[in-house]
Amino acid sequence: MIKKMLKNASSVEVIQEDEVGEAPQTAGEKVIDEKDEKILHLEIEIQRLNSVISTLHKCKNEQLAEIKRLKISIKAAEFHRKNLEQTLSCIFTNGQIFTQRRQDCGYC
Repeated sequence: MIKKMLKNASSVEVIQEDEVGEAPQTAGEKVIDEKDEKILHLEIEIQRLNSVISTLHKCKNEQLAEIKRLKISIKAAEFHRKNLEQTLSCIFTNGQIFTQRRQDCGYC
């Protein structure tokens, strides 16, 4: 029965594998595969770049937060420095000593 089926079957073209282990492709299939490969490569590159952008945004936000903390710290330090300068100025101008009355100088 198998012999009869083989005789009646239309001829089948046998495609042999190439060196890579894939059946050879027609020119049209090869172009499509190259385009798909390029598209896949571009999609991967886009994902990588999006990841880099996300990381840069995160770093930028962290740096902005650090800058804000430093500005607050600088303002606090400037405030304390000004208070110390005023106190020292008052002491030297009026000849006050901390153990004397502090009512003579508005900053002491």
